[in-house]
Parts: sequence; structure tokens; C-alpha cells
Amino acid sequence: MITTQYKDLEAFNEFAQSNALVKKGDISNALPLMKRVHEITSSATGADSLLSVAASVRLSKLYCISGSYSSAETALCVPSLKGLSKAYALQFLSEVRLLAGDPENSLIAAEEACDLAEEQNSADTDVTVFYGCYTMKGLSHLCLGHEEEAEDLLQQAARWSPCNGPSAQLKAMSNLGTCQWREKDEGDDVKRLSETMKRDGGDIKEDKEQVKEMDETIIRSVRHALEIFEEGLVEAAAKDTEESGSGGMCGPTMDVAAVGGNKKKSEVMAENRDKNEILVERSKELEFAIAYSNLLCSTAQAHRALRHDTKAAKLLLSALKALETHDEASVLPVRGRVLGLMGRAHMRSGNAVTAEGLFRSAVDAMKTPYALHDIRYKYELSVIQMAYGGLLSKWDKREVLGERFQKESQELLSSLPVFPASFRLSPSFELPLF
Repeated sequence: MITTQYKDLEAFNEFAQSNALVKKGDISNALPLMKRVHEITSSATGADSLLSVAASVRLSKLYCISGSYSSAETALCVPSLKGLSKAYALQFLSEVRLLAGDPENSLIAAEEACDLAEEQNSADTDVTVFYGCYTMKGLSHLCLGHEEEAEDLLQQAARWSPCNGPSAQLKAMSNLGTCQWREKDEGDDVKRLSETMKRDGGDIKEDKEQVKEMDETIIRSVRHALEIFEEGLVEAAAKDTEESGSGGMCGPTMDVAAVGGNKKKSEVMAENRDKNEILVERSKELEFAIAYSNLLCSTAQAHRALRHDTKAAKLLLSALKALETHDEASVLPVRGRVLGLMGRAHMRSGNAVTAEGLFRSAVDAMKTPYALHDIRYKYELSVIQMAYGGLLSKWDKREVLGERFQKESQELLSSLPVFPASFRLSPSFELPLF
């Protein structure tokens, strides 16, 4: 598994120094150090070794964060690789291209990665490669509007994800739920976002009545997505992969409230304490905390779409709590997503002052390198700016600032790639290695 190679990279002082700078968000000074690590590993173990590929993936990731996607592609050295090493490099190349808004070429890279993964010798098969390859092939199809192909591939990714650990399982369920999500096509994204913000600032009674007017297909899709998201949350607290559902057939099973059945109240409470302890412990690991927080956000958005506002609010508080022990720069965009959703909830409830503070903090969190060169968080930022602008436009002497935020939102949204109406970037998709 390529991520285990990062442990071996820790033997290099330059790698530790680079990581320390990345944690603080200093990508420009981290890049040359990581480039040196890649040069050393390529020279010592060969460019085709998994250790060297792990270094190239980390280097490519830093180039992505800095906004240099062409350099990110070059850093992967794909033409010089073969076999499993090439499959891993192609998987990340697919991620790079999708983040750059190029799903067509992302699919080409993912298809080749899948072919190489499936060509492995059965005697020494690396099963950890399948989750990432199937995920990227599925997400590329999803971004191209090929929904049936995407669902089948993301189902396969979910079945393989337990081999890659709890974080991968959360990401897999998040993607599978996103695949089910459908939204009304209200024209271009700018118009759609404007209509959404109008509803956020509208009357609560009118808002609740709108569920009755939603297309039944859309309601079913959101409910299906919600079932999958909630199954993912159950898996997040499972003691091991044998307790989770995605190790076998994937898809909605029982919901969270149904777990426990006829057990005594004391037994259920004890189980809940155990699960909370597992979540607290796992959330100390950065990748898990981010994946868990994002899944909680997506679940909250599904509840919000069905106007279950109280449930949504509790989930967002849990999403924020999952990140509280982390101060890494990579956490900021996720925290911004949570704060933005909280701001919209308070805006709907008429708590304008609280909403304004949350929006301001969300915008600050989003205007970091990790967010500004990632189409997923750029979309989230445009949503937050539109909502923030709508709120300020109703305040005396702050109308000009409100108009500025809304204009920035529209300009940002117009710069993003156009994906099919059946698939939007919110709820967001999760990438295996990024």
C-alpha cells in the first residue's frame, strides 16, 4: 500500500522538514525539500520503486496545492513507470486532472490504472490498490454524467475500501451517497446558487412547505443518499472492518437509530459510549478527522434538503468537534465548509449576527492555498460568499460590501468547470490520496 511508504520517507530529514512547513501552510518552502526527497529516493531505490512513487505523489500534491497542475503531472514521472508503481501514479494523475477540471483525461488515467491493477499476479496481489483506482474511474464517470457506470464503480470501490482502513471507508460511503444525489436543474450554476440563497434567507414556514413541491425523484435520491451517508457514520464507529457493511455488499442497511434493536437501555448506552470513544480516538488521526467531518457535513446537507433542521444542526456541531484537535493548514477548508453550513442555518433562523460571524470565519478559512486551488472548496467558497453577500445586502450601510461578495461569488463560480446538472460539487466528492 503506497500510503505505508510515507513511514519509510520519515527517515529523511528533508521529508520531516517539508511536512512541518506543510502543516503551517508554507507550501513554497516545502516544495524544494520534497523535490530533494524525490531525487534521493529515485537515485537510491529506482524511479519505479513504491518508495519513489510515494515521494512523487507527495511532491505532486504540493504542486497541486500551489496551483501548478502541469508541474504536478510532470512530478509523477508516469512514462518511466510500470506495473503496480504505474497504477498508483496513474491513480493520482487522475486525481490531479479531476481537480484541474478535466474529467475526460482523468478517466483515461483511471482506466489505465484499473487495467494495471487487475493485471496483477494473483499470488502477490496488492488489494489496497483497487479502492483508489475504482474510485477515480467512478468519479470521472460521475463528473461526465455517466451515472450508471459511476455507481457500479463506486460500489466496487466501497467493497474494497476496508482493505485501506477506516478513512477510506468513510470516503467511499461519502462518494457513493453523492452518486445518488440529484438536484433540480435551474439553469446555470450562478442562477441555481442565487435561487438557493434566496430560499436560505426566506420565510421558515415557506421553506418547510417547499419539500412538498420537490420532484419525487429528487426526494428519493436525497433519501437514498442520506441512508448511505448514515451507514457510513455507523461504520465510522465500528470496532473493526468486520463490523462494517462495506466489506461485503455495499448499500443502505439499517439506520443509526435502529442499531441495538431489543437491547436494554443500559446496554445501548454502553455501546454508544464505546462508539464515542472509538470516534474520539480515530479523530486524532488527521485523514480520518477530515473524512469524518466531511461525511457529517454531507449527512447534514441531506437532512437540510429534507428540512430536518434540528438533526442537521447536531451533525454540524459533531463535524466541527471532529476537527478540534487539529491545527494543520489542510483542515482549514473543511472547517470553512462546516462554518459556512452553520452560517446558512443561522441565517435561515433569523440569527443574523451569529450568521455574519460564522460566514466571516468561513471565508477566512477558505482563502488558503488548500482551498483556492481545489475545485471542491472553490465551489464551497462561492456558496459561502453568495450567502454572506445576501445577508449583508439586507443590513443598513453594508449593502455595498454585500454586493461585492455576491459579485466575487458569481465570478468564482463562472470560472469553475461545468459538470452535469445531475451532479454538483455539493455534497462534495472525496479523493483517495488527496
